[in-house]
Amino acid sequence: MENFRFFRLDKIHSDSIRSMVCYNNHQIGLKQIVTVSRDSEAKIFNVDEKGLVNFLPEFTFNLPTQISTVCVLDDQKLPLPIFVFGCMNGQILVFLGFDQNASQSIESHEKNVCIIRSDASKIRVASGSWDHTVTVFKVDCNLLIQLFKIIGHSESVMDLVFVGLDSILTASSDHSIILWNIDSQTDGKMVQSYLGHSDCVRALLLDEDSQSFYSVSNDQSIRFWNLSSSTCLKTYVGHEHFIFNITRLSSDYFISCGENNSVIIWNQNQSKPWQKLQLPSVTVWCVIATNLNVFYAAGSDGVLYIFTNHPELQTDLATQQLFEESLIRQTKIPFSSVAHLKLYEENSLKNIAPKEIGDRRLIRSAHDDIVLVYEWNRTWKAIGHVPDYQHQEFDFTTGKVPYNDEYFDEVFSVKLNNKSYRLPFNRDQNPWDVAQSFIETNELEYDALTYLVQCIVNYASYKPKKLNTSQVDLFPIYEFKLWTNLPNLEAFRKKFQDFNQTIDDDSIRLPDEVLQIDSNQINHPEEFATEFCEIFQKLFKWPNEKKFIVYDLLRILLVNKYFNSS
Repeated sequence: MENFRFFRLDKIHSDSIRSMVCYNNHQIGLKQIVTVSRDSEAKIFNVDEKGLVNFLPEFTFNLPTQISTVCVLDDQKLPLPIFVFGCMNGQILVFLGFDQNASQSIESHEKNVCIIRSDASKIRVASGSWDHTVTVFKVDCNLLIQLFKIIGHSESVMDLVFVGLDSILTASSDHSIILWNIDSQTDGKMVQSYLGHSDCVRALLLDEDSQSFYSVSNDQSIRFWNLSSSTCLKTYVGHEHFIFNITRLSSDYFISCGENNSVIIWNQNQSKPWQKLQLPSVTVWCVIATNLNVFYAAGSDGVLYIFTNHPELQTDLATQQLFEESLIRQTKIPFSSVAHLKLYEENSLKNIAPKEIGDRRLIRSAHDDIVLVYEWNRTWKAIGHVPDYQHQEFDFTTGKVPYNDEYFDEVFSVKLNNKSYRLPFNRDQNPWDVAQSFIETNELEYDALTYLVQCIVNYASYKPKKLNTSQVDLFPIYEFKLWTNLPNLEAFRKKFQDFNQTIDDDSIRLPDEVLQIDSNQINHPEEFATEFCEIFQKLFKWPNEKKFIVYDLLRILLVNKYFNSS
């Protein structure tokens, strides 16, 4: 088997995803995944022939309370799949098909319902709870009819699994696993106990032969048991924190997940991990596989992550970068180990060359102001973040603020396109020049220009220089010019084309050939003055909300005396 890699992600819930199940919807002939969350929603996704979902839910259940677990009865004999949700308040809510109204509300538990499962025939269902009990139901006419309760654990029942038609295995936070006989239909009799875990037993996985099973625990171990003898046949060690869930990947491999953003793939014949994977989610609550090449993981961040080893499924660059950046935020680097490093902005990774291999830099993220540590090894790569970063924003020796190896009178934050940038400014600079340079350095759109200038004027209390009245000439506009040339002509032209295309009136929309003027014509308009005047007669009739880019072009041209006189 080839190694698995991250493929795709999407935030599908606003709170922790606690459980998910893959089932067959026989009515439409497709596999589907249902996810449940503490945000009180359950979402249904179609699974395609490659085992993938497109993250667009086919249906969303909106429950009145937080959801902990789900069981789907998908027997072909049923007219519609039956969804059975276990809730934090102890309720069990039953939905027949895709209907927002529950067909049944069951009050069989006093506390959180941790797990609900059915037997292979979909005739019986059992639930386990924080109230230390198991409730066994039969399915009759699309309703769950309570048969009896099993009382025997001294603490919460965290998981259970049916073994054949007459037995149930239960796992508890009292550190024990118990096999119960439920053949009588009236009660459960303890058959066997499995002792060996030193902490809460979180989940169970019945082996394919039904003669053995796996258990996972908060004690960081996975145990493989013989069902009939209660002997622990093997212990798997590799997790460094609590383990919450386990699922089968193939006949030889299984997957486990847990605290500390960990997912591990195991070869059942080896007691050490076959492959370790990390997620940006601090807690990974659940994993499921849709085929041999695709599995899903979800947890405390409400994000559904897809992993694959299929050679044809490749992650796009933007998604891969998002995943890696999110993962880096889970790698903490203490401030004491990087206190000697300077703080830079993101644009320094392009504009300021590294000194040597291994060079490190503190970078303030434009997304959320978190300070990341980048290291140079042929490319810059983030290696962690500094949660306790302490930065002196003011240099008392110079009276200025440091920014990318320079010092400025002011450095303040501006928000553009959902990113936060640090804008440096000296009071003897022209705001328009600073704003234009800032746009080019950060590769921003020119429509941000006016906003940036306004930010500088407001934040830095900028006042233009007074004119020297003894030297006034006929063209005082020189003192207020925006720029004398346009180094990023293509970006400016593209923005003009975008605005021009939105003009509905043919009489004032510019022809395409006019938009192909080159930098020489812009910087030397005396050769093109008449045409420019005709162009501006149209441009000044543009709607007010689109005129600011017209004024930007005008500022360039007004510095030319020939154009002024024309």
